[in-house]
Amino acid sequence: MDVQETGAGGAVAAGPEGLSQREADGRRRRGEGNAAVSRSGRSYAQILRTNVFSFFT
Repeated sequence: MDVQETGAGGAVAAGPEGLSQREADGRRRRGEGNAAVSRSGRSYAQILRTNVFSFFT
């Protein structure tokens, strides 16, 4: 772990460094973004109807 000195004589752990804005933009252009994708083909109403009127209720 990297440690850097503070002015008061104590030590503070340095956190990991992230991507620069330029690197993040480049990854997004290449399709390496972190966008959430909706994978459900049913609406909330259809899911609720299926669960409420199931065989076990």
